[in-house]
Amino acid sequence: MLLSRKWLDEFVHVDANDKDFAEAMTLSGSKVETTEDRGAEISNIVVGTILTMERHPDSDHMWICQLDVGQSAPIQIVTGAWNIHPGDMVPVALDHSTLPGGKKIEKGKLRGVLSDGMLCGLAELGLDERDFPYAVITAAALLTLMAILTLFLKSMLQWRLANQKERAQQEGNHEH
Repeated sequence: MLLSRKWLDEFVHVDANDKDFAEAMTLSGSKVETTEDRGAEISNIVVGTILTMERHPDSDHMWICQLDVGQSAPIQIVTGAWNIHPGDMVPVALDHSTLPGGKKIEKGKLRGVLSDGMLCGLAELGLDERDFPYAVITAAALLTLMAILTLFLKSMLQWRLANQKERAQQEGNHEH
């Protein structure tokens, strides 16, 4: 059986890290064989809104997009995604992002045009249509429910920060 700690937290708060929780569950008679931190390797992925699109001057299938990703100015991404339009909200891997499997994304030039990252399809994020049934399952995963990904990323960040703080406190306690 799979158990989500986030789901469990809706019913009872357990103030323990995953390792301690798994050990306590095993000692209580519910054997925990493995733990998994889904999304731990993913970093610097945000939701962006496509502001404008124009054809790439040196390609018949690429687009130059300006996106609002919550920074002080829009960013530019060159993509081959054909199913996107201005106003769409899409997952964006920014410069120095890490995707599932450890794939690194950095800004660069595509056919001579600067691209500050990459638009992500579901597969690049380790997802499929079962995870986001309302997303378009082709070149870019259009999220009609931006809140889902935003909440996921926010909760993952909050969890990671809480764990880092807890580890730092534990390390500080071990030094004294």
